[in-house]
Amino acid sequence: MWKKTSKQSSSLAYLRDLWMWDSFQIGAFLQPMLPGIAAIPYSAAAIGVWPKEGKAIVKSPLTRAFALLSLLLFISTVFADRPLEALAGMANFFPYFIWFCTVHFLIQTPSQLRKLAWLLVFSSLPICFLGLGQIFFGWITPEFWATLSGWTLIPYGKPEGRMSSAFMYANVLAFYLLVILMLTLGLWIDVFRQWNEDKQRQSLQVLGFLSGAIFLNSLSLLLTQSRNAWVLAILGSLAFAFYIGWRLLVLGIAACAGTIAWASFAPAWGGETLRQIVPYFFWGRLSGEMYPNMPIPLLRMTQWQFCGHLIRDRPLLGWGLRNFSFLDKDATDVWLGHPHNLFLMLAAETGIIATLLFCAIVGWILARGVLLLGNSVFGDRDRLILFTFFVAFITCIGFNFLDVSVFDLRINTLGWALLAAIAGVTRYQDCLHRQDS
Repeated sequence: MWKKTSKQSSSLAYLRDLWMWDSFQIGAFLQPMLPGIAAIPYSAAAIGVWPKEGKAIVKSPLTRAFALLSLLLFISTVFADRPLEALAGMANFFPYFIWFCTVHFLIQTPSQLRKLAWLLVFSSLPICFLGLGQIFFGWITPEFWATLSGWTLIPYGKPEGRMSSAFMYANVLAFYLLVILMLTLGLWIDVFRQWNEDKQRQSLQVLGFLSGAIFLNSLSLLLTQSRNAWVLAILGSLAFAFYIGWRLLVLGIAACAGTIAWASFAPAWGGETLRQIVPYFFWGRLSGEMYPNMPIPLLRMTQWQFCGHLIRDRPLLGWGLRNFSFLDKDATDVWLGHPHNLFLMLAAETGIIATLLFCAIVGWILARGVLLLGNSVFGDRDRLILFTFFVAFITCIGFNFLDVSVFDLRINTLGWALLAAIAGVTRYQDCLHRQDS
């Protein structure tokens, strides 16, 4: 009987791992434009991990933590005010728990993070071009495209005048562009360092491409008019400037941001004069004067106060996922999809215990990653790309303090992919450390 040699077995294992990683990359590239089709390679990559890593996945502390969290969510569903709605809401969480617990075994090295970041940057360019055509020329997609892709391009954006591109709403696009911008900035710094060392023309060309991508993503982000994303983009840029030690850039960004904030929020203290310099597009949007007379039920503070009442009434198990909208409509006669804060929404809908467990799991993953950032085993390039994914994911968290990202397939998947990348690299480095010791 023919038997595989150890070398042949190793090659077969490598090819098996390679196709899973390639499948994951295809899913990441297709996700923005073709989310339904991207689910196929994404799922194939996750399923392919099980034959090799099934036992390790089951024994993983993260898997057990997510299993406990899932149990709490199911218990909350049973006692929900509207159980069927709560069960439907599980689709925004439970499949992602399984997917995360699996694919973070697939991502192991900083070079994989770098490839993933490049793919995400490339795939963002059509989104930006479509958005620019939408907002300036009123582009609309053909009818058949909605069937193929699951989305349509709405002329002049949704809401009108704010770029939404291939996404259902401007704020959703803003979340996507914010993450991509952070990844692009990290890649730009990486390539700039290379060019600074080798002065090669190829590095300069790549730097030019990334500079164009930063401009395109920044312009598109501005046109979404998302105040939340604007602030987080500035904070993320400051984080990179601090990281690489560019103090003048830190001062420049801080001065620009401070000037705009002064013009927006302190007109009586000199801001009125600054409004002659700062474009109305910025201070009008940030101050709220661009869209005055917002109905009280639509104000974030009103929504958060209502969440507080719901948490007080059912602190342990909550009211059930996707129940906030119905409860809020009964109270205000206004329909809202969510309360514009993920953590308050979870506490109100699933209970305080489940929410704290969810935050603890994410916090534990990030804490382990922070320890790895300080580990001497990583070189400058590897440390930079891990830091880049950190900044990108932290902006996800920041965005969810003023909005909710779990209801859109693409940005929900993007957030979980970033977290899986951080968890995967830290897990693999821990395994190598244990083997060495």
